[in-house]
Amino acid sequence: MAGTIYIEGPKSLSGGHRAVGGVNRKHVLFRRAAITGLAALVIVAIAVAVSRVRRPPSKVTVANAVRSLAIVPAMDSTDTTRRWLERGIALELERTLRRVSGLRVVSAAVTTRATRRRLSELLNVGSTLETRVSARPALNVRATLRGENDSTLSSRGYATTPGRLLEEEDAIATDVANALRAQAGLPAIPRLHGAGTRSREAHEYAMRALVLRLRTDQASVHSAAALLDSSIRLDSGYAEAWAARAEIDAATGDYERATVDAQRAIALDSTSAGPRVVLGDVDWARRNATRAEREYRAAIRLDPQLAAGRHRYSLMLFDLARRDEAIREARRAHELDPLSADLHVAYAEMLARAGRQVEANHEMAELQRIRAILEPSKARPNVRKRTDHGKKTSRGSTRRSVRD
Repeated sequence: MAGTIYIEGPKSLSGGHRAVGGVNRKHVLFRRAAITGLAALVIVAIAVAVSRVRRPPSKVTVANAVRSLAIVPAMDSTDTTRRWLERGIALELERTLRRVSGLRVVSAAVTTRATRRRLSELLNVGSTLETRVSARPALNVRATLRGENDSTLSSRGYATTPGRLLEEEDAIATDVANALRAQAGLPAIPRLHGAGTRSREAHEYAMRALVLRLRTDQASVHSAAALLDSSIRLDSGYAEAWAARAEIDAATGDYERATVDAQRAIALDSTSAGPRVVLGDVDWARRNATRAEREYRAAIRLDPQLAAGRHRYSLMLFDLARRDEAIREARRAHELDPLSADLHVAYAEMLARAGRQVEANHEMAELQRIRAILEPSKARPNVRKRTDHGKKTSRGSTRRSVRD
């Protein structure tokens, strides 16, 4: 019977085949309609049966607003002392809050004209913490926590003195962590402790050095190293100061001193990830890939949110021709610090050198979009492939490759 559906043979002059084909088509159409109707009834029956089955309650996930946070220093004062203090406090709060389980903390210690809402979008976070310092008539730190739609979750001033700044930083970090946990219906946590020193002077020197290290010029790096020397002289048990000096030692090529300082920092605080990254850098500079990878992986295990650790590890992996792993780590580093142009460029260059030019072009275009938002006067529209072959750029320095 089914074969009659396709009867389209030569038709006789009398039209006999046309008659047979017409009858068969009517019959087939009738059968199709009947089958379709039965199928519809079966589907309805199954739907009714499924709707009567008891479903387990669905698990409600915590909103992004209570799981991710960007710490933003106000940085709108002409007072340079106040500006570095705001940035230093923000950096130390970020380091402390990264220890809170379940909370993603991203870096936002940049000078930018972007609105808080736009900054939240760029960083892909649900909450922002703005720190603002006033010094008259007394030292006061205002910490304002905002959630989705720029709603204020908490805003509190912490009156303090230079001698009690350490305690107030711990109080701010604890209050912020517990405010976010309360949004998720989670219990409060004990008081957090950030800095590893109780010496006001040692802490101040280290904080100044922390801010200076964000600059890349030789004078700032030299000044930061001198401040860390002073900090360590005041408190030889200050692990963060040893770790920070180790990073500068490695960056300037003093690998022997970098190793000593990093090992000292680990001896004082075995949970610190930064010194492990330094040891990885030193080992890789000496082309000991096995030891370097062990140190990088240890650093990532201790602090999965440390962008620098993943970035340095990705550079080594790429040099070892483990490109898929390298690109994965480079992408994660960029996600952890979305506003870092260096990390973004390194990720894009890896994609390009791996033959993934379309993705590389997309990342470079995204980088230009971010620059246009953060620094409108410095944004450049050109996102095509490099043709300068290492010539000086408008910023006065050569473009660095992922091997640098």
